[in-house]
Amino acid sequence: MPWCSVWDPQGWECKPWMSETDEFLFLDRVLQKPAVNVKKMENLKIKVEWKVTEMKEKKQKQKLTEKWKHTDRTDAKDLAVLRQCLGPGCVYPTRPGSKYCSDDCGMKLAADRIYEILPKRIQQWQKSPCIAEEQGKKMLERIHREQQDTHTRLKDMECHFHELEAIILRGKQQAVCEDEETNKSNRNNVNLQIFCVTCGQSVNMRVALRHMEHCFAKYECKSSFGSMYPTCIEGATRLFCDVYDPKSKRYCKRLQVLCPEHSRDTKIPDDEVCGCPLVHNVFEVTGNFCCLPKRLCNLHYCWEKLRRAEVDLERLRALHKLEELVEQEHKVRTAMTNRAGLLALMLHQTIQHDPLTTDLRSKVDS
Repeated sequence: MPWCSVWDPQGWECKPWMSETDEFLFLDRVLQKPAVNVKKMENLKIKVEWKVTEMKEKKQKQKLTEKWKHTDRTDAKDLAVLRQCLGPGCVYPTRPGSKYCSDDCGMKLAADRIYEILPKRIQQWQKSPCIAEEQGKKMLERIHREQQDTHTRLKDMECHFHELEAIILRGKQQAVCEDEETNKSNRNNVNLQIFCVTCGQSVNMRVALRHMEHCFAKYECKSSFGSMYPTCIEGATRLFCDVYDPKSKRYCKRLQVLCPEHSRDTKIPDDEVCGCPLVHNVFEVTGNFCCLPKRLCNLHYCWEKLRRAEVDLERLRALHKLEELVEQEHKVRTAMTNRAGLLALMLHQTIQHDPLTTDLRSKVDS
């Protein structure tokens, strides 16, 4: 059988030539095309396998280079780990990302530093007087005086509150009597007009106060004053409205007396007296009361509500003043404690250049 040399991806190779029967088949026209297609498919498979092997070799080379780089980094980390701990008398290596081998070593070193530096700083602090400390003491004294004054003022307002309730009760016990002079004055003022301060409409003088009160209440209902928490003040009675609104989920923070949304005015009966205490020259109390029917009295319209609101407003201002004074006292005390605290003494230092002068404050030239 004759031999021939054939090219293979691994090299040249000698293979036997076709036999007579193979040559006959190869020369057959019907089987010629399938044989050529089979050879092409075999060549494509060989090329694809060769490319796959090349890609695998490249990936292996990349992995090897990354491993070498990673080993370099780990060596550097190992060197950092091998640093000695800074703790007193410790010979162990540090933890990764720390200067100490354990938390105990760090605490021991910090304690040794405090014992070494803190006593000297305390002596320096005690030698030179601190002007800020003196000012803080003066501010605390002033705050305490203001707190006492506001407490006494609040007690006076509470007494005034009870006195007003007693006056209102005495006024209601008066007998009703219609005065002809007031009726004449009301008849004379029928044609007098005045403009409302809220809506600007022209209103009769006789019903001006009633109109202004209702008009103001109508516009006041459009705005809301609320808080998420109810008011809890010791010893305070009838201060805020504190009605819970389920829509806004808040408590009303208007004065209970003046809240137009949750405190509606009741119907005034015909036999109810006005009961407003009469005064002379605006401030001199006469001891007498207005005995006109409350429904007809236009001079003292809503006097009870306005007097109560005035007293409640003064009480509320006193409570706000007390709250501000408590916040000021807290700030001053925290500043005084932080000034002579451990951290401040360790971080700051006052250098006294002249040992003879103890007061380091700058003297103002006279």
